[in-house]
Amino acid sequence: MTNTPLTSWGAAHIFTYLVEEQIKGDLGDRVEVTSTLPGSWCGGLDGTIGRRVAFLLTRTEGVWGPWGGQEVDAETLRRGVLPLPQPDGIGHPAFVAGGHFGLARSAVLDSLGRTLTYGWGRGAVTALSICPGRRVAVELVRSRESVRFALRELPSLKLLNEVEVRANGYGESVVCRSRSGSDALASVYISQQVQPETQLLRISPVATTILERAPRLAFAVRGELAFISLSDGRLLVRNLVTGTRRTPLQTGQLLTGMSTSPDGRFLTGFTGERLVVADLLQRETKSQPWAGFRNETKWVGPRTFTAWSSGSPGRLELLDQELRRLRPAWSWTAHATAVSSAGVFGVDWSGALLTEKNGFIVRLGQLFSPAVAVLAPL
Repeated sequence: MTNTPLTSWGAAHIFTYLVEEQIKGDLGDRVEVTSTLPGSWCGGLDGTIGRRVAFLLTRTEGVWGPWGGQEVDAETLRRGVLPLPQPDGIGHPAFVAGGHFGLARSAVLDSLGRTLTYGWGRGAVTALSICPGRRVAVELVRSRESVRFALRELPSLKLLNEVEVRANGYGESVVCRSRSGSDALASVYISQQVQPETQLLRISPVATTILERAPRLAFAVRGELAFISLSDGRLLVRNLVTGTRRTPLQTGQLLTGMSTSPDGRFLTGFTGERLVVADLLQRETKSQPWAGFRNETKWVGPRTFTAWSSGSPGRLELLDQELRRLRPAWSWTAHATAVSSAGVFGVDWSGALLTEKNGFIVRLGQLFSPAVAVLAPL
C-alpha cells in the first residue's frame, strides 16, 4: 500500500492497494481508495506503507472510499457474503437494525442481539425512526442514486409503503412524528448538482415538501418544534403546526449530532471539534473541546445527556447542561449507537452488541451482521 496526499492540509489522501482477495465485487489487481488519515476530524485510514488491511468499500461519483471509515476483520467480511442466518431470537423485540444485508435491509433484534425477523427489500437503510406508539417504523433507503421513504409494520417488518422522495441524494436522518407514520421529517444531502445542498423535507401521504434548504443543515425535533442548524451558523426554531420561524441565537457554525432536553430549553450538538450546549432561554452557549468521528448526542434526563463518537477510537460520556462530566469517559468502539431509558447500546465491526454496565463496556451478544449502519431501540 502507498498513499498520496491530495491537499497540503492532508485531510484527503489516495491509498493504493494491491488486491489479494475480493470478497464481493470486481476491483481488479489494484485499487485506489480516497480517505483521510487518523487524527483528522472524521477519522481515517492508517497510512503505514506495507500494511495488509480489509474493509468495506463504497463508490461515490467514481471514487472508492472506506464505508464507515473503518477497517474490518477479514473473516468478518467473508462471513458477510454467506446467506443470512435463520432468525434465532427468543426474547421480546428490543431493537430495529438497518443497513444493507443482501436481500434484506433491516431486522428486529431481541435484547441480546439475536434476530427475530428480517425486513426484506432492495437498497440500504441510511436512517430510520420508530414512530410514536412503536407499531410502525420509517426508513430512508438509498437505492442506486435514489432516496426512498419506506414504512414498515412493527415488529413484523412488513413493508406497508415505499415511495421515492428524491431522484438522487443521500438520506442523512429521519424523525417520525405520527403513530401511523403519516408525518415525518427527513434531511437529504444532494451532491449531484451545481451547488450541493441539504434539504429538510416533510413527508406525508399527500406530498413531500421542502421546509428548509442550505449548503448544509442538521435538525432535531421536540414536540411541535423543529430545531434547525444551518451552515451559516444560524439556529432556526420552526413550529411545525403554525409554520412560524424564529432565530433564538447564532452558534457560529453548523451544529451536528443535535438533540434537545425534554423541556426544549437546552440544545446540544457539535461545531467542528467542540461539544456545544445552547441555552435557548438565556440565549447563550457553552462549549468544550471534543475530537471524534460521527459525533452525536442524546438527552437521557431533564438536565443530563449522553455524547459519543463512533469509530476507533470512540468515546462515550455522560454530562449535564453545564458540561460537567458525571462519570469517567468510556472507550466506545461501536459504529452504530442507540440510546434509550434502558441504557446505551452499540454495534462494533466484529458484529457484537455492546452496552455500558457499572462503568464497564460489556458484550451482550453477536448480531447476524456487522454491517449495521443504524440501530434504534424499541
